[in-house]
Amino acid sequence: MDNLYEIMLINKPSLSDSEESKLFDRIAKHIGDKGKIIKKESLGKKQLAYRIKKEQEGNYHLLNLNIQSAEIAAISQKLTLEDNILRFLILKKQTQKHVSDKKITEKKEIKKESKIIKVKTKRSKK
Repeated sequence: MDNLYEIMLINKPSLSDSEESKLFDRIAKHIGDKGKIIKKESLGKKQLAYRIKKEQEGNYHLLNLNIQSAEIAAISQKLTLEDNILRFLILKKQTQKHVSDKKITEKKEIKKESKIIKVKTKRSKK
């Protein structure tokens, strides 16, 4: 079963557009063999908080993908070996369970009732 993952990576700002596209083609090829890239978003060039591999700036990118958990180690190793990638972070995204509106209103009513009871007990103690 595939899981939803998010990869945030920072690459060197000195890369040209063609070099950057080649880098992402290599990453996409490696992921594409074992999973599927859902979304790729470029967040632009930003100042780094501290130097990473002698770089003061970096281009930020966000990838959302569906892939099996067993393949994450291989992707991590591949990203580590890329010289043009300064840093990366792989996160497993949580899936949200759908809660019906009826359950939400029931919870609100229970909370309201418990507040009323607490108020009554406080007044009786004085």
